[in-house]
Amino acid sequence: MITKAIDELSIELVLTAHPTEIARRTLIHKLIEVNTCLAQLDHDDLVDYERNNIMRRLRQLIAQCWHTDEIRKNRPTPIDEAKWGFTVVENSLWEGVPAFLRELNEQLETSLTINLPVDTNLIRFTSWMGGDRDGNPFVTAEVTREALLLSRWKAAELFLADIQILVSELSMSEATAELRQLAGGDDIDEPYRQIGFVE
Repeated sequence: MITKAIDELSIELVLTAHPTEIARRTLIHKLIEVNTCLAQLDHDDLVDYERNNIMRRLRQLIAQCWHTDEIRKNRPTPIDEAKWGFTVVENSLWEGVPAFLRELNEQLETSLTINLPVDTNLIRFTSWMGGDRDGNPFVTAEVTREALLLSRWKAAELFLADIQILVSELSMSEATAELRQLAGGDDIDEPYRQIGFVE
């Protein structure tokens, strides 16, 4: 019964534009950086110069926040709203959703000795950003087209960053004969990386 419920589970996260959101992306980015500094300071193994560098950066960020207007002076355009949504995806959902799925899989494995399929698609994203003609008279077909192109660009950028990390980690030289054949032969030094570049 639980397995069937999991198989049928479908979560759809709908990204919507919030023209009433008054916090500026600039300030939110600075606060994220402050959080990163505070997390780094939580390590016991920092040497003095590392701690001093982090504290210097933290003081810079706090001063920047202090002197940054907290509230927008102008109403954001539909494209501004879409860019805000992309920031949420990049800074939160891009890592948060896979982390949730890994945690869910670990809980299922521990409690029920089952695993999520590798190609599971429990969570889907949809978006109204740049396309909501009901609530914003400034949304036009051209605005929707631009928002879609920007979302594709952001997705490509995020995937490319992950692929570059993956390729840099594929340095293993030991491999099966079958994998070496896929990579181009026995004389390939890093067959996993070679396949990563070929694919």
